[in-house]
Amino acid sequence: MQSYAGSRAIVVGGSIGGLTTALLLRKLGFDIDVFERTPTNLEHRGGGIVLQPIMMKWFDGHSAREIEELSTKSSRLRYLGRDNEVLHDEPAQWRYTSWDTVYRALLSDFGADHYHLGEFFAGFSQDAEQVELRFASGRRESADLVVFSDGISSTARRRLFPDLARQYSGYVGWRGTVREDLVTEETRALLGDALTYSIGPHTQAVMYTIPGMDGELEEGKRLLNYVWYRNVADGPELQELTTDVR
Repeated sequence: MQSYAGSRAIVVGGSIGGLTTALLLRKLGFDIDVFERTPTNLEHRGGGIVLQPIMMKWFDGHSAREIEELSTKSSRLRYLGRDNEVLHDEPAQWRYTSWDTVYRALLSDFGADHYHLGEFFAGFSQDAEQVELRFASGRRESADLVVFSDGISSTARRRLFPDLARQYSGYVGWRGTVREDLVTEETRALLGDALTYSIGPHTQAVMYTIPGMDGELEEGKRLLNYVWYRNVADGPELQELTTDVR
């Protein structure tokens, strides 16, 4: 493996993608700094994640944490009809985690010394040797390599691809969580050990159990995570739905 010892890299954006990139670059030998625009750690910013093999593989050998410490599991795949009628049920092993749990694990692996909060990236210039980054605070940083991982409102994307327009996917989604101990025993029995779908014309909901707000895995302290998707045509109907963050 080629070593980049002595080279400096900067990642703009300190979320899951940015931290994963930073950890990989550090493993290659880069001196690495991460700059995140928000002034505080990114707590409580996402819901559930169905764990795919590539994410589980990351924690097997790249992290100080084991995937079993960071996730819940279920043993059934279930489809519900009206009035909670079980239309289909089969054995299926899945694991789940939450955005917060993964973020905290990655940040713990990376450490706080080179993780800079409250630095809003504003612009850059480059030559054949280095890239200079400019931040709204007046700070300037130079690096041999810069990776932009600053999300859907990326300043860098607007700079590098000014004609690139986001396209509506054709559906909207409502996401939420509720603690297990706040629902009925009937609900826990129906949803607790399954990846559960409920499907109707032009709509579906998916439900599964994830770690609690602080990563708790104990039954009762975990969260039931749900996402309700609905196909909505672009135009007036969509505009009436998307009036604010709620």
